Amino acid sequence: MIIRGGVSAVLIAVILFSHLARPSWRVLVFSILFSVATLFLYIAIRAWSPGPSLVVITLTPVVNIVAKLLRGKVVHRRVYLAMIGLLIGVMIALNPWQANFDLIGFVMSLLAMLLAGLGMEVLAGEKGVDPYNKSFWLAILTVCIGCLASVGDGQMPLLALEWTSSNTLALVGFGVVGGFLYYLANIIAVEELETEVATTLAMAETPAVIISSWFMLGDKLSLVQWVGVSIALAAAASLVHAQQEKIS
Repeated sequence: MIIRGGVSAVLIAVILFSHLARPSWRVLVFSILFSVATLFLYIAIRAWSPGPSLVVITLTPVVNIVAKLLRGKVVHRRVYLAMIGLLIGVMIALNPWQANFDLIGFVMSLLAMLLAGLGMEVLAGEKGVDPYNKSFWLAILTVCIGCLASVGDGQMPLLALEWTSSNTLALVGFGVVGGFLYYLANIIAVEELETEVATTLAMAETPAVIISSWFMLGDKLSLVQWVGVSIALAAAASLVHAQQEKIS
């Protein structure tokens, strides 16, 4: 969390320089909710393993779908289909049944899902602030909450890592792709698309991470995992295509 937020904050500060604006209450609430959701997800992964934790977080769009239905609006069928496709693909790729049930991991996963969805709802109501400013404050809050969590766990932030040239480069790369670009893409998506659509597309992060682990870290993926990743990405692509047709 600290590296992810720190790299993002530095990059955005360099890009904006003197154009950083004071955050509104919506931006702060979104940043806190999303950062805490990230922390809960990390706790869930440590307690329950990545597979089942990421499967639960893939259901985040359910929060936004329910919120839209409660407002008396209609959710298009393509959103449901894309979310189900992503869920099926992620389940095939991660095989969550291998992990034993863990109550703490399950609860943390549910809380992460709920807070991430609520954060997107809060962010959707914020207009008039450029995405870079929103991403900057999200990055800053992520660093702060990550540091507090590390100290509370009895660790000094970043000192527990064994710093080498290779893992430093990998961590910075993760901060750029998994932090800066991910934050910015999600924030722009929420501003330009319906919230449940943006959140569903954000869930493509999981298959993207699986592919990145294969490409960057040399993790071996089985044929079944490739099938799952392909299904998940195809589901996300179908929703993107449907949105393009809607716009045109």
